[in-house]
Amino acid sequence: MAKILEYGRENAMAEAWGNARTQNLGFYKKNGFKEVSGEFEIPTIGEHIVVALSLEPKGRKARKGR
Repeated sequence: MAKILEYGRENAMAEAWGNARTQNLGFYKKNGFKEVSGEFEIPTIGEHIVVALSLEPKGRKARKGR
């Protein structure tokens, strides 16, 4: 996780986001991610929530990477 976030910051990406399994939500929250959706199901995989983390340095605009 640290390497992915480091890469995003070094390349001026605005945010990191992903589909987090609801049972693993604590891991993402510990790493600073916020919930940005309600629960949804991915068939055969289970319940998920979209999480996101701003990578923008304070006082500097970053480009959108989505």
